[in-house]
Amino acid sequence: MPPSSSLHLSLHTENNGLSSSIPPELSLLSSLKHLDLNNNDITGIIPSEIGLLQHLNYINLSHNDFKNEIPNSLFNCSKLQYIDLSNNNLVGSISSNIGSLLDLTSIALSNNVLVGSVPREIGNLSFLESLSLHENYLSGPIPPEIYNATSLRSIRLFKNTLNGSINDNIKHLVNLSQLLIQNNNLSGTIPSVIGQLEQLEFLYINHNEFQGTIPNAIGNLVNLRALYMHSNFLQGNVSSSICNLREVFLENMWADCKGTSPSVVCECCTKCFGES
Repeated sequence: MPPSSSLHLSLHTENNGLSSSIPPELSLLSSLKHLDLNNNDITGIIPSEIGLLQHLNYINLSHNDFKNEIPNSLFNCSKLQYIDLSNNNLVGSISSNIGSLLDLTSIALSNNVLVGSVPREIGNLSFLESLSLHENYLSGPIPPEIYNATSLRSIRLFKNTLNGSINDNIKHLVNLSQLLIQNNNLSGTIPSVIGQLEQLEFLYINHNEFQGTIPNAIGNLVNLRALYMHSNFLQGNVSSSICNLREVFLENMWADCKGTSPSVVCECCTKCFGES
């Protein structure tokens, strides 16, 4: 039977302690739809021949030791819905061609050594629900085009070197439940339109350079479970409408409210930071 047989639909070897590298001959499995090699000891590069797998809709190579760049040919796999290349040693930038994978629902490239900007073409991905690019060395602003991906439920961009502000168009992400953008160099004010994201459960904006007051509109986020605002340049009072969330689901709220003259006055925070 030829190696391109339709029997080759799925390949699972996760958690098997595999080592060595992926052979280019993998491309001979032309009907492969599902490739899961996560949590092994595979090294080397991701072969460019992987772009020949035109039926591939799922790829998980996470928790290995892949090096070099993400092959641009991967973005020829137009049926891809799920990509997880996290927890490797991949370098280089994220290709703008990622925006051509119109069926994508999840992208995970976190915990690598990626540089450059967040591609604005991600905004083309109308089915995208999860975007995880955290713990890299990405720089530049969060592209406003990303707010066109209105199916997004989770944005994880923390521990990069992103700068700029949060665009008001974030209000279009009405399905968003996680916004984790802590440990960057983001600045400007927290837009009040964030209070329109009624599905939001986790809002982590700590360890940035945000200024101004904490918008009262955050009090509209009735599903909020954790709000981390500390280690910024915020000031003023946390409103009673926000404090009232502590009576619903909000379990953790951290701010710079420590000391005799805190920058943020908060009577309901669960943890305060700042000078004593």
